[in-house]
Amino acid sequence: MRLRVAVALGEMADPSGIPALLAQINDPSFTVKTAAAASLALLGEPAVGPLENALTQANTDTRRTVVLKTLRSLYRQLSDASKTTALKERLARLIRAYLTSDYPALHNETDGFIDELEGRRVLSPTETFLLPQPKRE
Repeated sequence: MRLRVAVALGEMADPSGIPALLAQINDPSFTVKTAAAASLALLGEPAVGPLENALTQANTDTRRTVVLKTLRSLYRQLSDASKTTALKERLARLIRAYLTSDYPALHNETDGFIDELEGRRVLSPTETFLLPQPKRE
């Protein structure tokens, strides 16, 4: 039932469902948590502020990581016009403190998100393989 609610709230694309989805990203069920995160990401800009607040209020590194992953997923789905310099700077300021985290998942997620916000991106192994190779003579 909780899974269906999370999916339905995302499909409705109604920002009034944000509080319920934020509660569900702390659900003990991985499936419910994942569905809630995906639904929040689908809601786009209206969910940015509430996710920022959820990140600052998260009381464990595991919760911070889940909220940060959700915020990063949402950011990726925003239009280029919505990715303003002000938004990028605000998000980078918010998450920069987590670079010193001893929790590897939080540190790595933060590092990758900051790279995206600052216009850097690490190539995947597939992309690296597909890069043009220098000619050998």
